[in-house]
Amino acid sequence: MNYKLSIDEKKLKKLLEPSESEISKVSKDEGVNKEEIEKTKTVEDSVEGKKELDYYLKELNAYNGKTIDQIARDKYQPEKQPLDTTTDDELYKQAKEYADSYKAEKQTKLQNTAEQNANKLQEASQKLIKESSEIENAIQNKYDKEVLDSKHSAIKNGISISSIIENLLSEHKAEKNEQSKANYEATKTELDKINQNIKKIEDDLGVALKNLDMETAVRLNDELSSLKNARDKANLSANRYNAMIEERIQQYKKELLNSDEGKAILDYIQRGKGELFANAKMALTKYIDGLPVDKAIEELEKEEYLRLFGSDTVNDLKNYLERKKDNTK
Repeated sequence: MNYKLSIDEKKLKKLLEPSESEISKVSKDEGVNKEEIEKTKTVEDSVEGKKELDYYLKELNAYNGKTIDQIARDKYQPEKQPLDTTTDDELYKQAKEYADSYKAEKQTKLQNTAEQNANKLQEASQKLIKESSEIENAIQNKYDKEVLDSKHSAIKNGISISSIIENLLSEHKAEKNEQSKANYEATKTELDKINQNIKKIEDDLGVALKNLDMETAVRLNDELSSLKNARDKANLSANRYNAMIEERIQQYKKELLNSDEGKAILDYIQRGKGELFANAKMALTKYIDGLPVDKAIEELEKEEYLRLFGSDTVNDLKNYLERKKDNTK
C-alpha cells in the first residue's frame, strides 16, 4: 500500500481544531440520528485510518534516527565478535576457586587415607592387647593349676609343710613371672612398632599438607596464567576479525552512498522527517479523530506515539480531544 508523501499543513491544523458542528447545539432527535450515522462512519473510518497509520508507523520506525553509518553497521554488527571483558581480578578469583577446590579435594583424600591407615593400626593394636590379655590369663590359669596340683600331691604324700613343696611352689611362681614378662615385652615391642607407624602416618600427613599448600600455590599461578592467555588470545582473534568487519562496513558505506538507496536515505536525513513525518502526523490525527474520545485519549498514551511524533504533537492532539469531549457534554 502506497500513501502520498505530501500534506497540506492548513488541513492538518484544521483537523486539530474543533469543527463548527462540534461546537453548535443540536436537537435531541437530530443528535440521536446523527449519532447512529456517525457511529457507523467512525468504525469504517477508524479501520481504514488504522491501516494508513500502521503504514506510516512502520516507515517511521524503519528510518527514524537512522544514518548511513548506522545502516551500514546494522548489516554487519551481528557478525562482530564480542570481546572478553573479564578483568585480571575476576580471573584471579576464578583461578583461586579452582585451586581451593583442588586443595580441598586433595586434602580430604590425604586425611581420609591417613585416617583409614591409622584406624587399621589402632585395630591391630587393640587386637594385640586382647591377645596379650588372653595369653596372660592362660599363664595365670596354668600357674593356678600347677600350684593346686602340687599342694594336692604334697598332702597326699604327707609333705605339705616341708621345704620341698615350698621350693616347688617357688619354681611355679618364677616360671609364671618369666612367662608374663616375656608376654609383656613381646606385646610392648609390637605396640611400640604400631605407635611408631601411627606417628609416621601423622608426620607424613603433615608433610603432605605442607607440600599441598605449595602445590596449590603453583596450580593457582598456572591456572591464572592459562585463563589470562585464553582471554588475551580470544580478544586478539576477535580484534583481528572485527577489524576485518570494520573494513567491510566502511566499504559497504561507500557503496551505499553511491547507490540510489543511499542517496534517498541521505536525502531523508538532510530533510529531517520531512514529508514522511507530515503524512504520518496526518494519519495519526485522522485515526485519533475517528475514535471515540475516551478511547482516543487512551490510545495516545502509547509510548510509540510519543517516541515517534514528540510531545508537542501528542499534547496538541490530547488538548484537541479534551476540547472535543467538553463540547459533546
